[in-house]
Amino acid sequence: MQSKTSYFNYTVFRENITRFWPVWGGYAFIWMIALPFYIFSQSKEADSSSLVYLTGEYVLNTASVLGVALAMIFGILSAMAVFSYLFQTRSAGMFHTLPIRREGLFLSNYLAGLGFLLAPNGLIFLLTLGMEALIGGANASALLTWFLVVSGLCVFFYSFAVLCAMFTGSLLFHPILYVILNFLAVGIELLVNGALSVLLFGFSFQRAPKTGPLSPPVELLTRLKVRGVPDSATGEVKRFVLEGGGTVAIYAAVGVVLAVLALLFYRKRHTEAAGDVVAVAFLKPVFQYGVSFAAALSLGGMFFVLFHDGSIGWNAAWALMLYLLAGGFVGYYVAEMLLKKSFRVFRRGLRGYLVFAGVMLVLAAGMELDLFGYESHVPDAGSIVSVEINQSKTKDPAKIAQALAVQKSIVSEKREIESTLSRSRNLADAYQELKAPNGEVVKAQKQGSYALKIQYTLQNGNQVTRAYTVPVNRKLLADASSPAARLDRWVNDPELFFTSGRNGIPASLTTENIMSGSIQYSHEGQPVNLTQQQARTLYAAIAADVQAGAIHHEWILMDETYYASVYALDIKLDYSGRFPEWGESNELQAGSFSISPELASRNTVAALKNLGLVDETHLLRTRLESIN
Repeated sequence: MQSKTSYFNYTVFRENITRFWPVWGGYAFIWMIALPFYIFSQSKEADSSSLVYLTGEYVLNTASVLGVALAMIFGILSAMAVFSYLFQTRSAGMFHTLPIRREGLFLSNYLAGLGFLLAPNGLIFLLTLGMEALIGGANASALLTWFLVVSGLCVFFYSFAVLCAMFTGSLLFHPILYVILNFLAVGIELLVNGALSVLLFGFSFQRAPKTGPLSPPVELLTRLKVRGVPDSATGEVKRFVLEGGGTVAIYAAVGVVLAVLALLFYRKRHTEAAGDVVAVAFLKPVFQYGVSFAAALSLGGMFFVLFHDGSIGWNAAWALMLYLLAGGFVGYYVAEMLLKKSFRVFRRGLRGYLVFAGVMLVLAAGMELDLFGYESHVPDAGSIVSVEINQSKTKDPAKIAQALAVQKSIVSEKREIESTLSRSRNLADAYQELKAPNGEVVKAQKQGSYALKIQYTLQNGNQVTRAYTVPVNRKLLADASSPAARLDRWVNDPELFFTSGRNGIPASLTTENIMSGSIQYSHEGQPVNLTQQQARTLYAAIAADVQAGAIHHEWILMDETYYASVYALDIKLDYSGRFPEWGESNELQAGSFSISPELASRNTVAALKNLGLVDETHLLRTRLESIN
């Protein structure tokens, strides 16, 4: 009698449910504690207002944080359980001799593992809804959002874990591969950026990763946010929404695609692949060179941080290249050992490593030699809409030309800048001792550095960003054509002092916006509060001195001139108002900023004296004179 083949086997499905009950049981238990039990325990002392937050904000917050974590953890556990037979030759052979098509075997196991997660989600939804109804605060809308979001997360992470199971024949390597691939894109981006910051002069290390969508946990934790919706009449928050639901829907759809891909790989999978680190033949070179590249960046970067002497420029670039090759060497042969299941790999694998090393060396050398034109690229003035240097932003064509001159001077003196910064690592040469009138000694800078970030916004909407560290000393500041002097003129340009975002000062600030303030004298512990009229008088005087160039926005070198020129007195002014440059909202905005007057700040000093804020008790002394 001919055996009947099937696309689904209930016995296999049921066996998975009964055999691996600790997986779905543990998942359900955690959610049981987090939702119905917790809500019930907190409801005993909660009033009606607190119940709104408990059944709304709290429930949605569990989906945005705990939901991502549990879906990721139990997704891999479920996949490891139902497809565990693939990792042993005997069990894999036995399962594949059953009168079930490969598609049926895959579907029976896949649905069982998915049921480990979706069935508890439905149960928790019903139990929590019943609990909320019992305490008089049922919020079906928030719970339904929770169920859909968490279930979508489970579909993606579980399907991704199943696909990873198709790539490997090792039960131990399966979760390692899963975790690595979940964070690989962001991790590689950070490592590449770290290497580029050494190899490329002016490279700007972006804080927010651009590859977030390719690292699901990072993207989901960033996108899923709970927001309160205020009542239009009373302004009281009575409803909460979870932002990022569209992102979850996209990942869930991707999860379905990943499940189909997993099925395709499963149909072609060789039973003999059980026990192999990489179960798919054509992926073995990808694995080996991928591990080599990742090890070159991670281990090479670690070697560079631990052993490099801190110099920059050519020395740092070639040192990094050496460390990258060393890290790649370790990664290449570790991958070779895993693939060959042997330690005897050094003689046969040498040719492959040399190819890898050659490619890495060419790329690194090309970047350091600027063969790609990154370092020397300066945007055309006609293509620039605005420029921003360290939060000083402007659309003024004259200022844009000034910013371009700053960058061009830095680029043209690249080698001299790198050499100066390397020499200035000697702390003994970077400071000088100044003696105060009372005999006390303070260390002032002789040689310093200033970090700047230049960002151009172009007419096509693109942005060009560069970051530099410029050496600063009194000799360079005296040379009007030096990068330090050009930068100092930009930083302390009177027309850019009151600009949006800089020093917390809105561009449209007026005297009428000044509400209050205070003065901190060097010899007093507590500041002296100002009346509104005093604060406004001082603001008018400060504004006049700023326009006259008599107040620095920032001293880029805190040397002897700084200590002898700046008064040991800090004026803080508080403001409030509606500032269009801070957004289209018509809401009141509040903030504060501080300045220190200087010997040249005649208007501010006169205002302090006229207001009686400087007298025999409150002396006006420079920072050097005020040292105790």
